[in-house]
Amino acid sequence: MTDEKKAEVKKDSRIEDAVKDGDTTLIVSQEETTPGNHVVVTFYLANNPGLIAMPGIVFYDENYITLENVQLGDDFKGILDFDHSENLKSGCELLWSGEKIEENQMCDGIILELEFSVQKDLQGEKIPITFVPDKEGVCDNNLSTVNLLVDNGWINVLKKNKTNE
Repeated sequence: MTDEKKAEVKKDSRIEDAVKDGDTTLIVSQEETTPGNHVVVTFYLANNPGLIAMPGIVFYDENYITLENVQLGDDFKGILDFDHSENLKSGCELLWSGEKIEENQMCDGIILELEFSVQKDLQGEKIPITFVPDKEGVCDNNLSTVNLLVDNGWINVLKKNKTNE
């Protein structure tokens, strides 16, 4: 992911709102693209108390988009391990895990990048991207359950016109 894209993600007003509220929040980005393109959706973790486990499932409409790639966000590389279901389909299980998080590793940032391809003939649709955490499995360094709020996102596929054909 480019530095420009990272900066754009961090400008999402929902991140600022979550930081002000003080709740541990996972924010799924809201992206726009045109038919036939690839688009990266990010998961941003705000107010991270030092999560060492976060399992959950991602859902989206497979009739419109295809999940091509999933990877741990750069902000959490070397801090958390990440794994996912073999099949990259709606209902794909995601798991972040670690043994111990040092205080200097407790950061907010992009924890996941999902790359989707959009059908060529799709126009004017907003496709929800939903993450459902396993509420009992989200825990911090003390193995205490963390109440993770999720602000789900979407991919808005613009209508083709002369300027974006």
